[in-house]
Amino acid sequence: MRALTRRTVPEHLPEITRYSDEPALASPHTLIAMVKGMPQIRAGLQAACHRAYEWGPDRMPGDWALAYLAFVISRIPDIEPWYQRVRADHSLWAACDFEQVPSYRLAHLRFTEMEGMADSFEEAAAHLIQKARAKDQRVGAWWHLDASEAETHAAPQHDCTAYDDCRTAKSGRRNPRMQRVGTATAKATRQLLATMPVEGQPGSISVEGLSVIPVGASVVDHERKGRRFTSGGHWWFTRDIDAGVRAYSRGSRVVKAWHGFLHMEVIDHFTHAPLASRLIPADQQEHAAYEALFERAQRHLDAVPYLVAGDAGYSVEHVFKSNSNLGVGSVFPFRRHAGSESAHRQPTAVYDEHGIPRCRRCGGESDFVRFAVTRGKGRLWFRCRLPQTQKCQGEQSIFCDEAPRHLLPVWRIEPAYAAMRVSHQSYEHKHRDLRIQYLLAPDCLALRPKRPGMAWQQLRASAAMLIEWLRVFQRGGWGDKPAVVGPARETGGGTMVKRLLQIRSDRRAAARAPTGSDPPIVMVPPAA
Repeated sequence: MRALTRRTVPEHLPEITRYSDEPALASPHTLIAMVKGMPQIRAGLQAACHRAYEWGPDRMPGDWALAYLAFVISRIPDIEPWYQRVRADHSLWAACDFEQVPSYRLAHLRFTEMEGMADSFEEAAAHLIQKARAKDQRVGAWWHLDASEAETHAAPQHDCTAYDDCRTAKSGRRNPRMQRVGTATAKATRQLLATMPVEGQPGSISVEGLSVIPVGASVVDHERKGRRFTSGGHWWFTRDIDAGVRAYSRGSRVVKAWHGFLHMEVIDHFTHAPLASRLIPADQQEHAAYEALFERAQRHLDAVPYLVAGDAGYSVEHVFKSNSNLGVGSVFPFRRHAGSESAHRQPTAVYDEHGIPRCRRCGGESDFVRFAVTRGKGRLWFRCRLPQTQKCQGEQSIFCDEAPRHLLPVWRIEPAYAAMRVSHQSYEHKHRDLRIQYLLAPDCLALRPKRPGMAWQQLRASAAMLIEWLRVFQRGGWGDKPAVVGPARETGGGTMVKRLLQIRSDRRAAARAPTGSDPPIVMVPPAA
């Protein structure tokens, strides 16, 4: 296999996550057998579940981590209905090394105790990721980032008291709850914010006839095990301390809210499998958690990627700067900046509209020479394409942080950039697949867990990541069985590069045309 560089066109394994080709992979017995066949992974999970006590009876024999993986793969959101289904399945409990079927109360207790061991499942997945990468360097070489709305079962309830200036509280009527906005409305809000300038975003925007209003003061109510916050001149209470809130008003009255999280995923371009998963409150923007998500995926992979692609939510200066200083190419669409009316880039004396550096001497176009990180900063070397003077000869360089959103390690006219940009939309379906297969990022009553809190949903996402890599590891042939998919295919960039090069060619031709020359003759066919 050829050595990879930043300018290598990305490749992918087609249908590697098409698990319907192997129905046995949907069985919890197969999943449990796979974990048992990997002692290092199982030992790590058992160590995380182990609790040492100085007094009291010993715990009953059984591997609760295996039982939890069986729960995640069942496509059932809550513990009780799952337990009722598998209570009589003695073969499942025996496969998890239980000598007898535990009670529902005990199963609920042990599963909820695992909320703090989400990292243990991801560390187990990281072991598989690094083993796969050791055999094929294309694993984790290119990343796709995206986020999806995830509901919490809690709903904000009016919580003003008789001491507040609130007619509802003084009337003694039942406190109303905020109605939920649909996932489509919450997604449209997030996408609208992503198109606006990063600086000076308005405090209120309108989506589908509803105005998004800010949430004010927030305090944790330890006695009631919840959180109080203000919005629209009223106090509200929620049982979910971790969930974020976006309130919506019609006129001056708060009528609806989106209450929950954003489920962020890093997806490997080569295998379509998740490299990292993280939940953040729903009232935060994706770019605020980018560095933490990147660091988590980097730790799992034990390497940095060549290119990272995402939507406009990540197209902010600190993300571009962070990537370039790590030697990573950014593939994000342009976003309005500093209140500019146009979302399109504007050429300057330093670079053109595509972010290609200009010759410092004559201002002409340049050709890429190399990129490197020096003194902790990304740096581009380039050469004047058509030297006009003696000073134009030789290499020139510029640090990317002089214009992080424009000067990129991999230029926008490169086939590798185009392949990631064009293919990104096809990778967004992975969120839908994860929601269908493991009930991640729940967006309706039927899918969301009744237990509130970010930790419970994060635990499921981390366990699902391990299950994905157990399956991908086997189908990719990186274990003790031959691959059932392949060969890898080069990802196409469509006509993006051709169109950009044509635009640049036309611009050069126009610049060479003599001033005042007659316009070209255009032949118009006669009307029918």
